[in-house]
Amino acid sequence: MPLKLALTPRLSYFILLAALALLVCIHSGSKVATASSVIDARNDALDREVGGQIHRYLRESKWTAEQEDGSPEARAIGVKLSAATVLQKLINSQPTKKLSTRAMEILTSNNQRATDKLFASLGVWEVESKLFASTPYQKWAASVMKSYKKNPEKGQAAIFSTLVRHHGDDILAKLVSEAQPTATAITTAKKIESMQIDNWITNRKSEEDIYKLLKLDADKEGLLRNPLLNTWVSFVKKLDNEDPYNLLLLKLRKPNDEEALAHMLIAAKGDSLTSSVVRNLENALLTAWLRDGKTTGDVAKLLRLNADKGESFLRSAALPTWLSYIRQRNKDPNKVLFLELQNRFSDAELARVLVAASRDKNVKINVTALQKLQLSKWHGRGDTADDIFRHLGLSKEGEELLESSVFNTWVSYVKLVDYTNTDALVFSVMKKHYSDEILAKMIAQAKTSVLTRALASKLAAEMWRSPGKSADDIFKFFQLDKTGDDLFEAPMFDAWILYVERLNKYEKHPDKFALFTELEKRFDYVDLARMLSHAKIQAEMKGHSVERLFRLRNQQFDQWMNQKRLDPGRVAALVAEQPRDIRNNGVVLGFYDFYKANGGSPLY
Repeated sequence: MPLKLALTPRLSYFILLAALALLVCIHSGSKVATASSVIDARNDALDREVGGQIHRYLRESKWTAEQEDGSPEARAIGVKLSAATVLQKLINSQPTKKLSTRAMEILTSNNQRATDKLFASLGVWEVESKLFASTPYQKWAASVMKSYKKNPEKGQAAIFSTLVRHHGDDILAKLVSEAQPTATAITTAKKIESMQIDNWITNRKSEEDIYKLLKLDADKEGLLRNPLLNTWVSFVKKLDNEDPYNLLLLKLRKPNDEEALAHMLIAAKGDSLTSSVVRNLENALLTAWLRDGKTTGDVAKLLRLNADKGESFLRSAALPTWLSYIRQRNKDPNKVLFLELQNRFSDAELARVLVAASRDKNVKINVTALQKLQLSKWHGRGDTADDIFRHLGLSKEGEELLESSVFNTWVSYVKLVDYTNTDALVFSVMKKHYSDEILAKMIAQAKTSVLTRALASKLAAEMWRSPGKSADDIFKFFQLDKTGDDLFEAPMFDAWILYVERLNKYEKHPDKFALFTELEKRFDYVDLARMLSHAKIQAEMKGHSVERLFRLRNQQFDQWMNQKRLDPGRVAALVAEQPRDIRNNGVVLGFYDFYKANGGSPLY
């Protein structure tokens, strides 16, 4: 009957050695008694391993030879042929060939044995964390790679072999996933991880095998933060059979209902350790919902968005997930969200909600896109600038108008209605609802705030240009005539400057120095220079910006030099008319620097 033998690695190694020894003896023409004794010894050993099957097979062959020829030579020939045939079959069998190769590698690998011994002697086995950044590991790895310098790939394999035999797959995977903090350690860990994954694939491990090996099935609460989850994902990707996130989703959906799973993922989004896995897992969940035919309403309910009222709706952490699902359905998420908001709020309420959302760091959606949709809606139905002014309640804000949260929303709409004449349209609407006195007060108030100062200046300039008031009229209206030497520090002075510049722009022959032409109607030009010098010193002492004052001073000095034809000597003489004024030096030195820097006579 044919030989049936379960070839364990241990048995195969033994058979291989026995076969090699026997064939050497037969090939060299050993005596029959010697060959027989070798075979008998091998058969005794094999009999003990596998219940005597090979022993009986060889005995039957030997007995057959004796029957055919009773001579010792014939028996020897019979033993030689039958034993050699059986052993040759064993040697040529595929499992034995593979195991023989492995056996020879292990038996002849002095470097591997040295690698293991060095691992022990350097105390690498004692390192329990941050293995790849540790000094023992780095010394050991460097020494191993040096001994394998002609074949570095085998050196890496020897290192991996020692690590996996000492630590086991699960502990080694944990050490790899926790590799830190150096770039070298991380690179080393990635190489080891790649070899480990290749080893699992070679050994035909399934995704479920590795999921359990890494004990991910036992870490339900901390699964998404478990660094070994990334190792499992990398393994499944390399298997290239299924999407790892679809498989993970199936595992997570078993113990959790849809709502709990969705909120678990939403809560994990803010964690930097989980963001990558969570993002891909959420995409898998959205795809599953799409495949199941869930509507946007179904998902909104599942995410409990219907329970969020008022402004909290836009702050909901679940809102971005809902918008992502809308995008999966090939719809514009901003348009769908805007329709939902329209059902919840009036025009004025929605405008205020959107402004508040734009300033709230907890809102993770594109608020600007929603604001543009609201402006387009108003424009599409033909609303005028005055209509929206009233809809937003701006006609009732009074002196606090410029500080209203929706004032800028209205100005944006005015730009959409008439971009080229925005300022004129803004002021015409404002004047329709407020008197000049109230407008002046609100502008003065707005000038005290850094946030509204620039806007107040523009409003003031445009506001007073339309009725044809002179620069002097507005100077009095802003009560700048009562500021004395503190003129340049007055809150409304900038608004008056802007008004003067606007008036000058419409003149047939604009005056380059219109501002100082107007000021000189009230002040001596040398006194103006002294006032500017003093204002600059005061601003520097208070830590305020002096850029505006420098610009004004340079404009005045430009006028002196090019229109009044003054030079440093003439200026020194002018200020000397009031020799005790401590502001004189600032004027003289300032003009001298300007004169020299702008092509003045080299005589100075």
